[in-house]
Amino acid sequence: MSKDSLTVVRSNGDREPFLRGIMTRTLTEQGVSFEKAYLITKEVKKKLNRRRQITSTDLGLLLEKYLEQKHPRLQRNPIKSELPQLWVHRGESRYPFSKGMLSQSITSAGISPGKAYLISRQIEQDLILLGKMEIKSEELIQLVRQQLQAQFSPDIARTYEVASRINDLPHPVILYVAGAPGTGKSTLAQALASRLGILNVVGMASCFQQAYIVRESDTHGTPSSQSCLEVFLNGWVRYMGYPKAITVDRGTHNRGAFSRHLTAKGVLIRSAALECPEQIGRVERRNAILKNILNKTIKECNIHSRKGVDLAITEACNAIN
Repeated sequence: MSKDSLTVVRSNGDREPFLRGIMTRTLTEQGVSFEKAYLITKEVKKKLNRRRQITSTDLGLLLEKYLEQKHPRLQRNPIKSELPQLWVHRGESRYPFSKGMLSQSITSAGISPGKAYLISRQIEQDLILLGKMEIKSEELIQLVRQQLQAQFSPDIARTYEVASRINDLPHPVILYVAGAPGTGKSTLAQALASRLGILNVVGMASCFQQAYIVRESDTHGTPSSQSCLEVFLNGWVRYMGYPKAITVDRGTHNRGAFSRHLTAKGVLIRSAALECPEQIGRVERRNAILKNILNKTIKECNIHSRKGVDLAITEACNAIN
């Protein structure tokens, strides 16, 4: 992180680097086009060039004032305050509610991404109004099913339910997806495919490498920062202790809870610049080696389960180290 970077101080005292992507996303959620939202964010960032830090409240007021002066029409959709965090329970695990991940799963029923996002946002707002900050995954599936049945048809609702429960089966399932062009074959196939999110950590001095399964997901979304933090604490920190500095890519899983906790522990977080993978070149090279070993091991040993993949990761890390 450069010395001239802007730090945002939240109401609870947490400190985060200012990221244009987050402000751009906030504006797009208010109905602003991506192109205009990006330009507005760029202009606001210029106004803050000489500042080292700003509170989240002041940043919101500055953005609202700027919109009032330069883009008065956008005031019909005022900047919303931070929403309370919702949590989804699945088995023994708990994950932050994500509109993006829920929207991705809804598209498996053939719903367009735009309509899927509107349904996800409506469900989030309903839960907050009801004061239900924690919900089981089964209950969430039923809420989505009710929305799809009311807005579209029972067939679409059933398709979503099947796609959501396919990962709960005890054995792998082989499906043949067929249909005319444009009917959503690829979307359905991607939503049905279970993916494992793997966190890769490499010590820059010793080159010691460890990798951990972050979560098993029924979507292709990025793992949450809370999930990455828990795995990093239980895997790396418990054995090696907190590092003095850590260099990460610009993925959202390295922000939020992950960034806040490590910063509070005195860890210096450096983010690689955009389109500059060479800044974390050692990690990228080690990651490529790990992927090659895992791909070959999983294919030759016919591994299908999470436990099998976890064992393959252990053997791969031992071979690399």
